[in-house]
Amino acid sequence: MIRRVSYILVFAAAILFIILSLEINFVQDDTFIFLRYADNFLNGNGFVFNSGEMVEGYSSISWLMLLTIILALKIDPVTGSQMLSMFFGILVLAAVLKLSESIKVSEDQNPSRSLFYNILPVILLALTGGFHYWSISGMETSLFMLLFLITVKLYIKNQRNNKPDFLLALVLYLLSVTRPEGLLLYALLVIFTIIFDREKVFSKGFLFTNVLFIMPMILTIFVRYYYYDNLLPNTLYAKSGVGEHYLTRGITYFYQSFKYNLLFGLILAPAFIFIKKIVRQKELLLLLFTAFGYTFIITLFGGDVLPHHRYYLPVLPLFFILFSKSLNYIFNSSKVLGRVAVVIIIIVIIPLSIVSYKSELPLIIKNKRHELGLVKKMSIYAQFIKEESEKSKKRVAAALSTIGAFSYYSSAEVIDFIGLTDKYIANNPKEIEGIDDSLPIAWRERKYNIDYVLSREPDFIIFPAGAKPSAYAEAAIFSRKEFIKYYYPQLIYSRELNVNLPIFTRREIPLSTGSVPDVCRTEFVKYYIVANNLFLKYLETKNSLLLQEIEMTANKMIELCTVYNSYAYSIIGYSNFHAGNMETAKENLKKSVELDPLNCISLFYLSKVYLNLNDLKSYLSTTYLLNKYSPAALPNLISAGR
Repeated sequence: MIRRVSYILVFAAAILFIILSLEINFVQDDTFIFLRYADNFLNGNGFVFNSGEMVEGYSSISWLMLLTIILALKIDPVTGSQMLSMFFGILVLAAVLKLSESIKVSEDQNPSRSLFYNILPVILLALTGGFHYWSISGMETSLFMLLFLITVKLYIKNQRNNKPDFLLALVLYLLSVTRPEGLLLYALLVIFTIIFDREKVFSKGFLFTNVLFIMPMILTIFVRYYYYDNLLPNTLYAKSGVGEHYLTRGITYFYQSFKYNLLFGLILAPAFIFIKKIVRQKELLLLLFTAFGYTFIITLFGGDVLPHHRYYLPVLPLFFILFSKSLNYIFNSSKVLGRVAVVIIIIVIIPLSIVSYKSELPLIIKNKRHELGLVKKMSIYAQFIKEESEKSKKRVAAALSTIGAFSYYSSAEVIDFIGLTDKYIANNPKEIEGIDDSLPIAWRERKYNIDYVLSREPDFIIFPAGAKPSAYAEAAIFSRKEFIKYYYPQLIYSRELNVNLPIFTRREIPLSTGSVPDVCRTEFVKYYIVANNLFLKYLETKNSLLLQEIEMTANKMIELCTVYNSYAYSIIGYSNFHAGNMETAKENLKKSVELDPLNCISLFYLSKVYLNLNDLKSYLSTTYLLNKYSPAALPNLISAGR
């Protein structure tokens, strides 16, 4: 009866999980990286990102295999990847219950009390926003969580039996090829055995289980080296690092999880109160050692640049189980205190978890909308690139930092700014002085090599945020005078989004700065980004005081980098256009075009200014230039004219 009730409660938690996950319902841009590899394989090019470039630019072999099967079966790849994530998320809830049931703090528990303490971690996980976010994303996170929990449970069972465990070795292997952090769990389990179970270190069970795991891992590494000429996934070289920046980022990353998932440490408090009893019980000590060890190392190496605690999710159930079992100790120490603890859980902890979930939900929805918008925007860029490739009858190359959806839908040669799919950048990063934490940017990947990217002479360079950089690598490339010399911004009008999307296009003839002094300090990029942000704020608020701030910021940019004066005057110009100050707009936009005749953002707005001023001759001449260098912007200009 109790077991049936526990299954019913897990089923209810799964229904709640499905409902909350479907409310988020998005697909992560990184999912399309897997799909690009799978698509190339099915088209006979091998597991590669760009044809002929042997780079392991993905972090999960097993997820790649699953998505390859989905594509091969002609299942919609977006829906299919999401359903897989959801399916494994449901299994995670069941695995949490099974792990919790396998750990008993005393033998005198009555069945109903046991049910309560075992189901509590499931409820807490079902109320975790990051778990929903990543279990609908089309990524491998929920599969990794499932294998992580099964590994811990099998290890506990193996420790009791001390026999060779083929199943444990197999699950450990699957865990390690699902994400590289699987090797971290393996290392923690070995260290735990050496420290707390020394007599088993040289036992046949321990040794044979390790051999059964290590042999296929060695084979996998050999195949990887043979195929990709790398011992580890290229993503590890591109993402990981040590130093002050990574530690600071890791601490910030941990704080967010500590705040939302551990309720500012409230979840940990009972475990520390009964720490002496916990360390005496080997199963709970294992959870404690694994959860804190894993969290510490992930934090030390900088956490994750993606939101909502993805890297900490595997150990959250361990913290929740520790919390639940610690409460069980409270009950065993005093029935009165135990009943009080149960009441506190019902009226405080679970409501607090709900409040925490709701407080994080706006950020989850914001990130979901951003990711949906990003995927849509990149698919529009991809369609434009496909059309350009067909026109030129060659495969064009594009450089950008958000490579997923764009690469899958465009089939173009893609140069990844941050080196996830590029060995040279991953192994030879080159930072630029002044491109640092003072920049108001969203993405914090620190590894890039802009000189290398420019040396490959891509046909197009794309910033996902439009004309402004939103990552270190983008800010770095924008700071180079070679960028403005060889690239100009043309516009793509999207009817679906009703917006112009800037795309930097390689010039046929390099821009000559003429007599303009070649003075350019990297700090100007900060003011360029700030001026763009102020412009967006003005569009929202229509606060005329912001126009003065925009002009002051743009003038500061001019002081620091004369080479980019065209962009500075452009910002002042189109800001004044939206404010209805046509003469001021015209004056600044004309300056911008004089400095860079191919600044199509300025050309577009200048055309609209002339139209507003009924200067038909100037309008036609400007539109002619726009049609020549940015024809995809004309539908927006024509509709505006109507």
